[in-house]
Amino acid sequence: MTAPLQSRRGPLADPVVRMIVTHWALGAGVGALAAALIFALDIAYLRTMMIRSDLLFPGLMLLFTGFAVTFGGVVSATAVMFNPVAEDRARGKGEMS
Repeated sequence: MTAPLQSRRGPLADPVVRMIVTHWALGAGVGALAAALIFALDIAYLRTMMIRSDLLFPGLMLLFTGFAVTFGGVVSATAVMFNPVAEDRARGKGEMS
């Protein structure tokens, strides 16, 4: 007996997994952009403090990673929560008005 065709195409063949990964990547990009803006605009003197510190690179890594992971998780969770399921579509609850 052979394996089903879907398992041969890889994990991103599943539309739900592809949706979650896509939205997480988009959210991570937005989070990295937000961290870059905070650093570039020197909000709360964050850039000034980090440049004067001897821990610039670990601080940047924590800032960008924290924002990317947080924004990515929020965007992917929001996409999953607002994705209408088949029963909702059948009842008309999943339609945007």
